[in-house]
Amino acid sequence: MSSEQTGHEDYSVLNELEKLALPEGSFMVMGSGILDALGIRKAHDVDLVVSGELYLKLIADGWNEKVSSDGHHGIEQGVIEAYPDWTDDDDVVKTFEQMLAGAEWVKGVPYNSLAKLALYKQRRGQEKDLKDLQLIAVYLEAAR
Repeated sequence: MSSEQTGHEDYSVLNELEKLALPEGSFMVMGSGILDALGIRKAHDVDLVVSGELYLKLIADGWNEKVSSDGHHGIEQGVIEAYPDWTDDDDVVKTFEQMLAGAEWVKGVPYNSLAKLALYKQRRGQEKDLKDLQLIAVYLEAAR
């Protein structure tokens, strides 16, 4: 959601994570969260891959079951979705622990890397992905 959609000018992935106060080492931000963290563009929601223990706690806390557009089962609350595993850029389903091993850390928070996100967006090739790939290219060029 944009800040207009959420009603909060200060909406960001980090703000949403702070509200949740999840235990360190039990989650990783996936999807376009890295774009938000690096200031490339605002994320519309927050996708997480979480430890098995945290996943069960969130269910017990009343999070709603969700099936993503690709058939992946998870849970959600507001703009946040959580999954016990994730289909990586190589199209292989991986556990939270496997994903965390390849995390890119920004401000003390683990994210799926910008490189992996770009590979995923290239493979999927939707219009919104192509726009994000252009933004990523501009970001990388400016970072040189």
